[in-house]
Amino acid sequence: MIRRCARRSSANTAPASIVRMARSIAPAWRRADDLVHPRILAAIQERLAGLRAEGARGIVVIDAALMLKWGLERECDAVLAVTAPESEQVRRLMSARGWTESEARARLAAQWPDERYAAAADWTIENRGSTEALRATAHEAMRALRSRAGAGEKGHDAHHE
Repeated sequence: MIRRCARRSSANTAPASIVRMARSIAPAWRRADDLVHPRILAAIQERLAGLRAEGARGIVVIDAALMLKWGLERECDAVLAVTAPESEQVRRLMSARGWTESEARARLAAQWPDERYAAAADWTIENRGSTEALRATAHEAMRALRSRAGAGEKGHDAHHE
């Protein structure tokens, strides 16, 4: 199973203004999480149960940043963490979401560190290069998972975001 993760900056190294911003929006994030996350988790579990009931074989990919928080890794045969340097994560958040550097760093400060995800993972991919390099490494990991599971190339693959 594969999930994406992000790294947080240490509160000890983040400027005080960023820490204050993260703390001020944290209650709103928690309220939204409390409403949305149980539904997402239920949908993932329902889809997994459906695949089991169908007798599906092969690799099922679950792309869920909160996999460990939800305990979902216990339902997985393998966990793959994708990590990236903090500076790259900040750059990507600013580019993809139009956030300021302070907003991106505040969001990362609210998340678990890469090291925590890597410690729980069977494989860790360091996403330091191009999209093509990441894709090639991900395909390599999928081949290893298929080989390990004995699913072969004819297995039923599913992706859940």
